[in-house]
Amino acid sequence: MRILEIQLESNDLPATKRFYMETLGMELISESRGRLEIKAGHSVLTFIANQHANPFYHFAFTIPAHQFTEAHDWVSRRLNLMPVKDGSTIAEFINWNARSFYCYDNNGNILEYIARFDLPSFAEKTFSGPCIVSISEIGIVPGFAVMGNDEGLVIVVDEDRPWYPTLKKAGCFNTYVKAEDRGRLFELSVREKVNGAE
Repeated sequence: MRILEIQLESNDLPATKRFYMETLGMELISESRGRLEIKAGHSVLTFIANQHANPFYHFAFTIPAHQFTEAHDWVSRRLNLMPVKDGSTIAEFINWNARSFYCYDNNGNILEYIARFDLPSFAEKTFSGPCIVSISEIGIVPGFAVMGNDEGLVIVVDEDRPWYPTLKKAGCFNTYVKAEDRGRLFELSVREKVNGAE
């Protein structure tokens, strides 16, 4: 499964634009009133303005596996990386043949940079924001399931379950995912609960 686009909410689009363009060096695709579209490899990261809540998400960028150490160093010069175990900022996923590291964006979203060693790894330049391959994970609520493959995962978790590697509890916030699997497009939309109703 390839994640083509995710739409998330932010209550500070100007700061979000600065964070992704200036801090992470990513490319702005388009900007209109209440909406930002950012290039994340072959995926689009879209933020929609929301002035009412403080939504937060957990999503992952796939990075070229052979650039993992370089990417880790590059991001750590710009942001504080989260410790995952015994003070290390690197998570090892032996069963998935992957390694990752984590940080927060300006909205409090948990960003994961993941290298999947079973995927082809191409990059001809030193690591920077445009070297991101794709968005390869998005976490949503409720329940627990992992759907997809190395190229793209939708991780469904129970509300109030802590997002790894933090103690930040998952919540149900408006989320849109557009993905492609074996030539077929599909869309997934999750709506935020308001006063116990969906």
